Amino acid sequence: MHFVSILVYNAFLKKRSGSHMEQKPMIKYFYGFFGVWIVASIILYLYGGLFAVYQGTVLSVLELSLSFDNAVINATILATM
Repeated sequence: MHFVSILVYNAFLKKRSGSHMEQKPMIKYFYGFFGVWIVASIILYLYGGLFAVYQGTVLSVLELSLSFDNAVINATILATM
């Protein structure tokens, strides 16, 4: 749901600003996240096994979704200022 709201908001901004600039593919924004996640998963596996990797993955996905939600809200507030 958060991903859809981000896409809708981006489409709204493009239509509003009239910009024709190329946008980076969405996956490029996640390269840093995937790198940190792989390193953290290895450390978690060595420390606590598969259950620790599962918990770390669930918490990281939750954090990522909340961060995007917060960014959309902040952008909305800044657009009205």
